[in-house]
Amino acid sequence: MTQHRLDALEKTSQEQQKAVEVANQLVAQRQKELEHPTDRGSLYNLARQRLEQGQTTKARELLQDFLARYPKDELAANAQYWLGETYYGEKKWNDAIVEFQKVLKEYKGSDKVPDALLKIGM
Repeated sequence: MTQHRLDALEKTSQEQQKAVEVANQLVAQRQKELEHPTDRGSLYNLARQRLEQGQTTKARELLQDFLARYPKDELAANAQYWLGETYYGEKKWNDAIVEFQKVLKEYKGSDKVPDALLKIGM
């Protein structure tokens, strides 16, 4: 009788442990998504937020991911421009110019073209 109760308690404990592990995995996945979302709006907005906070390396990573995932998106020209700004903010002029020139070449009709031209001139 006591052995049966011990076995039942052990089984319940194992089931609870598995539930905790699953919950921890879900929490870790959600945290990862918050740090690096994959949907276009969240990804773009987080990149801009990081850039405004001066986290140029993280912003660059997010913008590059955005451009890789959504190269034809309506925000792609903006993302390309802001990618140039990540280098500009670090005074990496040549890298910034390369990224700003991509705005001119790949997004000719974009309203970011004048901004890119200005930054290239600066």
